[in-house]
Amino acid sequence: MKLAIGCLDTIKIISLTTYQELKTDKITIKPNYGKVEELQWTQDGQILSVGTNTGMILNYIMYVPDISCSNLNLVTFMTSLYEAKIVDSEATDPDVETVCKIKFEKEPAALKMNA
Repeated sequence: MKLAIGCLDTIKIISLTTYQELKTDKITIKPNYGKVEELQWTQDGQILSVGTNTGMILNYIMYVPDISCSNLNLVTFMTSLYEAKIVDSEATDPDVETVCKIKFEKEPAALKMNA
């Protein structure tokens, strides 16, 4: 579990397990976006929504599960919450390394490839 604390243009995240600041999760709001006024977590704790005094609403993905798999030279990994990409790790041309992209209606819990 995490605690989000917003002040002016900064949001700090505190672990409620260790009570330490998670420095890599610190968010700095761009000056033209305004100052932090509201913070709200989604029920699953994956997204932190920030409301500013200029009416801007910003959403930050705070947790992306590490879902990936491989088989021989093919590697599959998540590129967003609802998309995975299969790449050929032996491809020398970046334009042909992507074998395909797969879109999901819901966030997957696991990926598995077989021969």
